[in-house]
Amino acid sequence: MAGWTFVTLSTLCAVVYGAARITQALKYQRAAVFLEELKCIQPGQSEASVIPFILHHKGVRAEEALGVKDDSYIMRIDLWHLMQPFPGPNWVDDAYRTLFSGQGNWRRDVKLRSWTVSGLVRFKNGKIETISGDVIIEGENEWLLADWHYGPEIPAYLRLRSPNNNSTGEEPRYDAHWTHLHFGNGTGEGIRSFVTPLSTPEQLNAGQNINLNA
Repeated sequence: MAGWTFVTLSTLCAVVYGAARITQALKYQRAAVFLEELKCIQPGQSEASVIPFILHHKGVRAEEALGVKDDSYIMRIDLWHLMQPFPGPNWVDDAYRTLFSGQGNWRRDVKLRSWTVSGLVRFKNGKIETISGDVIIEGENEWLLADWHYGPEIPAYLRLRSPNNNSTGEEPRYDAHWTHLHFGNGTGEGIRSFVTPLSTPEQLNAGQNINLNA
């Protein structure tokens, strides 16, 4: 009897693990497509031109998702529910987070690292003002972030530090810098990039390129 129980439990664990790996692979593919499509959106496009994309990726208003009062939508691929509660009663979410997030590094050991991919599109007067995308992923020792923003200009607080803001008064076209990351109870680091329509193709590619397979 004990032998059959062991075999049954082992088989069940193998099936669940296999399903988790397959689901993760499919979500990775979806996230890669999502990020590529997000890169194709340009400031100045009409709101109507991107609504099908937003609806396809189940975008919600930022006011609803983040409590931010502006005309923007956020889209998220969040397989492991890092940024949103697990469905069901609160005790289910608490139990899930205790098991999934509070028990050492077992996720990395079995190649089920936590990650989430997000995108945001902000509108102004019926046209796209800014687009942004990011990935937060569990690294070997800390959380890692890749984050980009595409808008009409580099934010004012970054202009003085931009290498393109030289003595000629040229409008800065590109900025990338390291940032410290606080994520839940963990910490990490990441890269934040800012590009504009004045950025060169090389700068746009460097700023918006996120390799999920790295």
